[in-house]
Parts: sequence; C-alpha cells; structure tokens
Amino acid sequence: MELWFTFITHAPMIFAIGAVTTISVEVLHRYLAGSSIPYRQWWLSAVAGFTFMGSKHLIGYGITLPLHLFLFRFRLFDLDLWNPLVWIGIFVVRDFVSYWTHRIEHCSPLLWASHSIHHSFEEMSPSVAMRVPWMENFYKVPATLWMPLVGVDFRLVVGIDVIAALVSIGQHTEMFPAKPTGLLQRYFIVPSHHRVHHGSNDLYLDKNFGAVLCIWDKFFGTFQAETSPVVYGILGRPLDTSRDMVLGKYPDLALSLANHKHAQRF
Repeated sequence: MELWFTFITHAPMIFAIGAVTTISVEVLHRYLAGSSIPYRQWWLSAVAGFTFMGSKHLIGYGITLPLHLFLFRFRLFDLDLWNPLVWIGIFVVRDFVSYWTHRIEHCSPLLWASHSIHHSFEEMSPSVAMRVPWMENFYKVPATLWMPLVGVDFRLVVGIDVIAALVSIGQHTEMFPAKPTGLLQRYFIVPSHHRVHHGSNDLYLDKNFGAVLCIWDKFFGTFQAETSPVVYGILGRPLDTSRDMVLGKYPDLALSLANHKHAQRF
C-alpha cells in the first residue's frame, strides 16, 4: 500500500505527465500524417480544463473532502485493501455508477447543458478529455458518496479518479481503428467505442456510456459498434467560444425556459 499512497501523493504530477505525453504523441502523429493541428480548439479545451481544475480544488476541499471524511466515520466495512477481490469490487461498482451518471447527463436537459461542453469538439483528440465542465464538480458529488460509506478512504478515491482520468485521455483518439473481433472490445470501452459515443450521427446518438467496461451498455441496450465514419460535435448551436467553455448550454436553457413561460402567458 505504500506504493499506492506514493502514487496518490504525486497524482496531479502523474496526471499532468500523462496528459502532456499523450497530447504530444497526438501532435507528432498529426504532423507526420500531414493533418492540421486545431490550436484554437485545444485552447478552448485548456479553458475548460483549467476552469474545471480550479473549481475541483475549491469544491474538493470545501465540500467533497469534509463530506467524505464525515461519512467515513459511519462506514459499514473495514476493507482489506490487500485483498484483490476488494479492489475488483470497488472497480466494478464505481464503473456501474459511472455508467448511470453519464447516461443521466445525456438524458437530463439540466445536466446536458453542462456535459455538452465535453462533446463540443468537432474532432477527436486527447485534448477532448480535458474539456470537462466545472459544474460536474457539484452534481457528481452524490455519485461518490457510496465510497466512504462502504469504507473507501478518500485518498483511495483520489487515486482511482486519477487513473480513470488517464484512461479517459487514452480513449479520445482516432489512432486505433475498430476491431470488432478484438478481445478488448468485447469487454472494455476502447477508443472505437468512445468515438461512437461522441458521434452526432443518428445511429450513434446516446450510445456507449461506459467508463471502462462496455458490459453495462450491452446489458442495458445502449451499445453501438463503430460501423461508419463518426460525425463529431453536438446538435444545435455549437459551443465554440471561451464563454461557452465556462457557461455551456445554460444560457440556451435559460432562454428556452423563458420563452416557454412567455408562450404560456398568451
């Protein structure tokens, strides 16, 4: 466990190294392939990413950490962290919760107004993984409260989140083509599956919500293999300014609600 806690101590640096390395590989690949490099889109991703990290720091220490520490006092179990089955159990439950949280983000207009920031890039690049809405630091807190209640130390939560973020960076790429008969693709969300998730094609809308495992999508009927070119981006007004990276679709949602109320009056 000492190695794990060392990893957690250096988690921000490890994530930064992973992000820079992955994006550097993407830049090199684009350069060698003669593809254009979307500097402006990467800048927008950086705006979203830094806003997210800043708010995560404040909300994490101000809300999430105190809440987790409080609930940990009432934990139901004292987990044996030397037991591999414990880690497997934590991973499976966390992935199941992530599936449903992600699916709700797409179904709820209130949450889609936030999550649409992540889907606004009209290409697929590792920098898309940085385009995370800061609002989710609030609404995803309830989805993590099961962890301290079952006995997962907050330091472990941080480490698991960093690993999940690194996996997410690797999923956002065009570099690996679909392999329908591949062993990994049967059970895990590979780049091909996640490209489908970012598609605005009718066939691909609201598919492949899984974080790491694709078994939930297959079980609940939301799985779709990559069978045709993906059209990236969101339907409706595009989010393509720094302001959009901070506010998402909430101004559009507020305007829509105001117009609806106005229409009801007449």
